[in-house]
Amino acid sequence: MTDHLLTAADLRRGVELARAGGLPDHPYDQATVGDSECGTACCAVGLAQLALGLEPHWPAEAETDGQPETLRLLRLLMSQRPDILRLVDGVRPDGSLDLVGASLAGAHIARARLDDARLDRASLVGAHLGDARLDGASLVGASLYGAVLVGASLVGARLDRASLVGASLVGASLVGAHLGGADLRGATLDGHDVADLRARGALVD
Repeated sequence: MTDHLLTAADLRRGVELARAGGLPDHPYDQATVGDSECGTACCAVGLAQLALGLEPHWPAEAETDGQPETLRLLRLLMSQRPDILRLVDGVRPDGSLDLVGASLAGAHIARARLDDARLDRASLVGAHLGDARLDGASLVGASLYGAVLVGASLVGARLDRASLVGASLVGASLVGAHLGGADLRGATLDGHDVADLRARGALVD
C-alpha cells in the first residue's frame, strides 16, 4: 500500500494513456490486450499508477479515495476487454453510469459490471455481454439485436420496449426484470419459461 490514494482523475489519466497507446516503456495495444491474463484492467489502472510513479498492481478499495466515481471506474476497469474504455466517459461524479443513447454496437464487454447503469435507447446490437452484471440497469428502448447475454444477470433490470430479437439469453437471470413490450422474437431462450415471459409482457415466438 502507498500513501497516495487513487482518485477518479488518476484512473481517467490511465484511460487516456491507454487510448493513446500507453507509455514509451509500457505500450498498450488494444488489438491484443484482451488476450492477456489481466487485459485492460491491469493496463489502464497500471498506466495510471506508473504515471504517478507507483508500482503497478490491482489496488484494494482502501488504496483509493473511496469516492463513488473512483469506485465505479475501478469496477468498470476490472473487465479484461479493451472495449470497456468505450464506457468510462459515462461515469458521473456521483458514481452513476449514464450511457443513455450510447452507440456500443458490437462491443465486447463480457463480465462488465454495469449494475444500475442507464442504457435507455442505447445501441448494443451484436454486443457481447456474457456474464455481465446488469442488475437494476435501465435498458428501456435499447437495441440488443443479436446481442450475447449468456449467463448475464439482469435482476430487476428495465427492458421495457427493448429489442432483443435474435439475442442469446441462455443462462441469463431475468428475475424481477421489467419486460413490458420487450421483443424477444427469435431469441435463444433455453432454460426460460416462455409462458412466464409472455405473461410479463414480452413478445416471444
